[in-house]
Amino acid sequence: MFFQNIHRMIGQDTDLILTIRKTDNDTLTVAAHMTMKGLQDEARHFIAPFTASGTPQELDKEFIPAMSEPATRSQGLLMNMKHYERQLEIAQANSKAEKERKDKEARELRERQQKSDKYRKKAEEQIAAGKLSEAITNLRQARLYASEAGKKTLDEQIGSLRARMSQGSLFTMTTGTSSSARPITIAHPCGEDCDTDDGEEKTDDDPYGEIVDFPEECREKDPCQNMNSQTLF
Repeated sequence: MFFQNIHRMIGQDTDLILTIRKTDNDTLTVAAHMTMKGLQDEARHFIAPFTASGTPQELDKEFIPAMSEPATRSQGLLMNMKHYERQLEIAQANSKAEKERKDKEARELRERQQKSDKYRKKAEEQIAAGKLSEAITNLRQARLYASEAGKKTLDEQIGSLRARMSQGSLFTMTTGTSSSARPITIAHPCGEDCDTDDGEEKTDDDPYGEIVDFPEECREKDPCQNMNSQTLF
């Protein structure tokens, strides 16, 4: 029964140290000290051991009941210390992990900024040399590693270079007729004797109005006999 009672008193990883001394022929003094494996808290040394003295018969009968309450309190103190140490370890681990995460982010940000600056510097040299197309390529590479604010600046710079490259390009001119352009009129070689239909729409085959349709009666007149020699084209 002794060990069954001891088993119920102590918890996981708890050590119960019994020190027994014979003080005289009929008396024994027993000191029960509880500690816990792995515990680092210095307060564990201040937990006083439970001490009982009596004859062997008295101790057989009264030691376990008398030690029950002190053992429970000691066990509770040890468990609280262990729990505190575990929470402290978790907090320290999280703090270390957070620091490592922040250090990693800062290192990656530095590396990205260095790469972005490298491409931007190369682009500036190409702009000075007039190599705008190659400069745009390097600015786009720099944008891949730039911060959000840096991307906005690079977008503006790329747009400015594209505008410079497109100056004088035929593809940037409007296809509509200029307001200052005047229509070219082609006089019929028949003069006023030709009966032409000025209201007839041009066909899609002649978008620029270069084909002149001469009426049949106009072809019989002398000015119309030499159309090839009098045509403007």
